[in-house]
Amino acid sequence: MAYREMGVALSNVGADPSRVTDAATRAFLLRDRLPPVERYLATAYYYTEVEYDPEKSVEAYRSLLDLQPDDPAALNNLAMQLMNTHQYEEAERVLRHAIAASDSTVWQHFTNLADVQVALGDVAATDSTIAAL
Repeated sequence: MAYREMGVALSNVGADPSRVTDAATRAFLLRDRLPPVERYLATAYYYTEVEYDPEKSVEAYRSLLDLQPDDPAALNNLAMQLMNTHQYEEAERVLRHAIAASDSTVWQHFTNLADVQVALGDVAATDSTIAAL
């Protein structure tokens, strides 16, 4: 799991993409050694960052959520994949669940929900989400 986390951290700071790819690939190759929740995170991250396949990424996040329905990382990242594939209504539903299931300090759920609402053209909902943030 450390390799997945390293890939995420490297990506978040704008490191050389090859380093992100290497970390994500190592996590993926070692995924069978991980408990199920972490295995699904490593799998989804690989199919997001290395071998881009939104369907496989979404499938991994959904499998994780079958085990832990309120997992904040899986909910947020699933919503991001749904947004990337223009499934805005479902992304909005997932993010509303994420907000309800987490504490109010997880600001990413709010900002991502506002992005979805903008894509849906729902200005009033976007204003409400920003106010809640």
